[in-house]
Amino acid sequence: MTQRHDIKRIVILTQNYFPLIGGITTWCYEYACAFRDMGFEVVVVAPGPADLPPDPDEGFHIIRLSDRNWKTRKNYRIYGAIKHLINAETVFLCANWKMAVPCMMHSLHRRIRYFTAVHGLDAFERRKVNRRIQHLAFARGDGIIPVSKYTLDLMQPFNIAPEKYRVVNNGVDLDKFPLLPRDPAIERKYGFGEEFRLISISRIDIRKGFDMTIRALPFVNKPVVYYIAGEGKYRLELERIIAELNLADRVKFIGFVPDEELAAVYTCGDLFSMPSRRYKNSVEGFGIVYLEAAACGVPAIAGKNSGGEDAVLDGETGFLVDPHSPEDIAAAINRAIEDRDLLNSMQTRGRNRVEQFFTWKYLASQMLDFMRERLDA
Repeated sequence: MTQRHDIKRIVILTQNYFPLIGGITTWCYEYACAFRDMGFEVVVVAPGPADLPPDPDEGFHIIRLSDRNWKTRKNYRIYGAIKHLINAETVFLCANWKMAVPCMMHSLHRRIRYFTAVHGLDAFERRKVNRRIQHLAFARGDGIIPVSKYTLDLMQPFNIAPEKYRVVNNGVDLDKFPLLPRDPAIERKYGFGEEFRLISISRIDIRKGFDMTIRALPFVNKPVVYYIAGEGKYRLELERIIAELNLADRVKFIGFVPDEELAAVYTCGDLFSMPSRRYKNSVEGFGIVYLEAAACGVPAIAGKNSGGEDAVLDGETGFLVDPHSPEDIAAAINRAIEDRDLLNSMQTRGRNRVEQFFTWKYLASQMLDFMRERLDA
């Protein structure tokens, strides 16, 4: 009979943490909070500028490393920072394979227990030397945690033994994204009209599919206005497409939305759209925004062959579409507009699903079970 491994401390290694914002920062912070609430000692190791104000007390310890010459010095700094933390009761959770390299270095001469998350782009490396280091970091670790089945598929060239990986999806904070009635003040502030409201909230990037959503609008049968929240250099290309198709009255940029207004802005939408596609080596490994929308009662359009397939159930909580086809995207929009009963059922199913399967507490327990299984094997 195997003995259950006793984990007392979880150390999260990341190069993405506040004041940086983004999916990996959210991932690190939410898991740190979830493990803290489960009674573990939690340590986050992350870079930060010299003039960074002290981190707020969140009930876990944050070790800040100098970000000066980070690209060339990070392995040595992390290696030194964690050496006194290594013991039989500590597990290291690496936010990507590059954060696992210092753990792999320690593993060459001492026992260190570490797991590596894979989010999307970090699933594969183009440079041959990086691929070799990546493979070694994966091989010497105790387990690999892809955030979606799509991300796992990207890792197939590594021929990973099935027992060594476990898909653990991203999650959503239901306290930050509650079900709310629409707020007239928010509607006025961001200029929401009376037509069917299509909405996107994300960094404006080529792989997010905003361009294809715009190109879908001429195929939509009834009045709809598309609201895009966020900033990004790809906005200029979107503006060119809008002018080309004469859609200035049907696409509105509403700019940056502060965190405290995100849930209210989601709620203003009837249907969320982000039909992501792979662009070169940039992929949508999961897409937390789909869960945020669902938590706020807004069904989503996501792209097939992306991490969105884990976040959105086609025909149940939203629509999975060909991200390269404006006609396919338009068909999903038309169906949502014309079948209000379907849209309402998707709202309910989406919220219920995130409550059941996508809270950070639930996902942290899934990850912890996998860690214990691997360490007890």
